[in-house]
Amino acid sequence: MLLEGLEIKDLGDLTWFLGIRIIRDRENRKLWLSQDSYIDKIATSFEVKDYRKVYTPMGNKELKPNPKQASRQDTYAYQRKVGSMLYAANITRLYVARTASKLSEFSRNPSPIHDAAATRAIAYLYQIKTLAIEYSKENIVNHIFARASDAAFGDDLVSRESIEGYLFILFGGPID
Repeated sequence: MLLEGLEIKDLGDLTWFLGIRIIRDRENRKLWLSQDSYIDKIATSFEVKDYRKVYTPMGNKELKPNPKQASRQDTYAYQRKVGSMLYAANITRLYVARTASKLSEFSRNPSPIHDAAATRAIAYLYQIKTLAIEYSKENIVNHIFARASDAAFGDDLVSRESIEGYLFILFGGPID
């Protein structure tokens, strides 16, 4: 019915969507979402491809507010880094969401320490860029839909605010 009223062109199977590579294995009923190309692009943009090996997106040093005022150029560059990381965190890289959130707190006045932390997080993403989210019938252990949550009350040493997180899973892959 839709095809009758509109002129539509069939472009075949979906392989890319908003910087997300979609890989399908119809025979085995599996689907993967990957942002390897996007992460490669931001790693190139921020020159972190040769960064030392890191095993976590963020170090264990407490980040404190910048006592000086950052320049507009430094602030803009920092905001670009954190924004690029946030996009990846919201789509396929959920494990850097806390890091991106924490670094976002300093977006108005970042220090060189904050910028170094953002660079480290992007380098971490680059080092594990080949990981993808898999959706598959095989990943369903007992439930088609699952959910989990966690909270740390008053865990932020600077603001004393609580931190919480949640995860909704459908067919073995995260959806929110």
